[in-house]
Amino acid sequence: MSIKNLFVAILLVGTLHSCQNSQTTNEQKQQNTEKALGLDGKGTNIMREAMVIHDEAMQHMSEISQFRSRISTEAAKPKADSKKLKELEAQLAAADQAMLDWMHAFKKPANPEDSIEYLNTKKMEIERAQKLINDAVAAAKQQFGETK
Repeated sequence: MSIKNLFVAILLVGTLHSCQNSQTTNEQKQQNTEKALGLDGKGTNIMREAMVIHDEAMQHMSEISQFRSRISTEAAKPKADSKKLKELEAQLAAADQAMLDWMHAFKKPANPEDSIEYLNTKKMEIERAQKLINDAVAAAKQQFGETK
């Protein structure tokens, strides 16, 4: 299974999981995905934790895209603070790239012995990506006067 197909399957299961009303159905689907990935026990728990973080971070990806568009529009204005806007654009781009890099690099652990270490590493990486995303969105909201 290619990395792209694996990631699509994981996202599909996550999407289906949030859309289904039946807990049993959700649990069965998640178990099927985890089984397909060769996970069990502690690895399954780590995988689930990483995917929760991923799903939370993904909710901000469209915001990042919208803020990047707003920066382009704002930068074209004569009185724009181009240095500050460039820094914010770079921060948003880095957050976006961190998520893309994490998704593209995620793969099935090579063997069960390495899965716990691998999944712990992937969980730490997605936590870092989530922090970059949250910080970038907060900075953009501050720049454009949007507070929570």
